[in-house]
Amino acid sequence: MSHTLSADPSTVVSRSPSARSVGLAAVTVTVVTRALLGNLVVNEWPGWQMFLENAVAAVVEGIVLGLLVFALVVRRALRGPNVVRASVVLALVAFLGLAVPYSAHQLILGAAVLTLGVAARERTTSPAAAFVVASGLAVIAAWVAFVLFAVLTGDWPIDY
Repeated sequence: MSHTLSADPSTVVSRSPSARSVGLAAVTVTVVTRALLGNLVVNEWPGWQMFLENAVAAVVEGIVLGLLVFALVVRRALRGPNVVRASVVLALVAFLGLAVPYSAHQLILGAAVLTLGVAARERTTSPAAAFVVASGLAVIAAWVAFVLFAVLTGDWPIDY
């Protein structure tokens, strides 16, 4: 998956997006979706005070999760020699996180798993790296399915 500009292996250029840009995109999409979907679709406009409280909670949750996952886990894994092992562990955590339908951690963890999976595929030909890429896509697809369910039915997948 790496592309070289010359025959010298020290000049390998990665085509994958940076973890910072993926993390920022995941957090932004999560915050916007949770604030709008929770306030406008599921709660049927609870009023400005509740809207702002929910929006602030979504922002805080998204930022905290984004910082924990991308700034600590992904960044550290990308700098270490065992990116495949870290990505497999994070993929398992992301799958376990699917037990709580429609939550911020699913998209953020899915994006992190996908980022680590792409990095692992660039570094090795291990079948575990392909598993991690597929896992990241599956977790993101499950999150999209939860969002679509809420949009189409006007309710969360599971009543709390």
